[in-house]
Amino acid sequence: MTQTAPRLMAVDDPMIESETLNRPPIIEIEDLNKVYRTRRHGDVNALSQINLTVRDGEFIALVGPSGCGKSTLLKILAGLLPRTSGNVTINGSALDGPSRDIGVVFQQPVLLPWRNIMQNVLLPLEFGRDRTREDLQGRALELLKMVGLEGFETRYPEELSGGMQQRAAIVRALIQDPRMLLMDEPFGALDAMTREQMNLEVLRIWQQNKKTVLFVTHSISEAVFLADRVVVMTPRPGAIAEILEIDLPRPRRLEMINSEQFGVYATRIRRLLNAMEDLS
Repeated sequence: MTQTAPRLMAVDDPMIESETLNRPPIIEIEDLNKVYRTRRHGDVNALSQINLTVRDGEFIALVGPSGCGKSTLLKILAGLLPRTSGNVTINGSALDGPSRDIGVVFQQPVLLPWRNIMQNVLLPLEFGRDRTREDLQGRALELLKMVGLEGFETRYPEELSGGMQQRAAIVRALIQDPRMLLMDEPFGALDAMTREQMNLEVLRIWQQNKKTVLFVTHSISEAVFLADRVVVMTPRPGAIAEILEIDLPRPRRLEMINSEQFGVYATRIRRLLNAMEDLS
């Protein structure tokens, strides 16, 4: 008998129902399509008929085969890439470009080597007008302390490990207090032990700051460990194959990875991806 993943919520738990099921939507995606126009090789359909509603404060993980459009979807939500058709609403307003309500963490830290960590973190100040340097410096110091980088403000990127650099990149994304954090496989280049620690770190930041997080990853176990829901995408053109709700207690602990329930979710996602690969 095929074992299926249990549903996320026990609806008779009033705390879970009120805090998760009844959260208002902050991201609404309707019939989203993205086609890349090329001169030499014809059109490339990257995304097809994406429909997704993300609740305020929710942690969503996106998994799927390489080239399925996960990063494209994040770039559209960040306002960095235009959509071909469909509607995207952020916090009740139509998406029409980059917003301070959205922070982005890329696959690489993308820290400027000639700037120290504080200067890198304060980079968004140069594009903002509403807050003073003193306001953001105070917030930067608080955030750097929160991620364990207190005392490294005057160090340069080359003096920090990969994990520390990525922490600085997360602080830069949080500096203007966005409501949403888009993370495009931010820990893919890290070793396994550092990656585990960064997973715990990002969960701690998420729980403290109550942000909405969309997290792209190729790691099934990472997706299950982090997320409230895992969105499984098909090969290109990327569509949503299934959305799994993850019923694991929070705060998440690394030993959960070895639990039977965790294995059920991971196996379900792996079978979905393998089945799609066999059909492609």
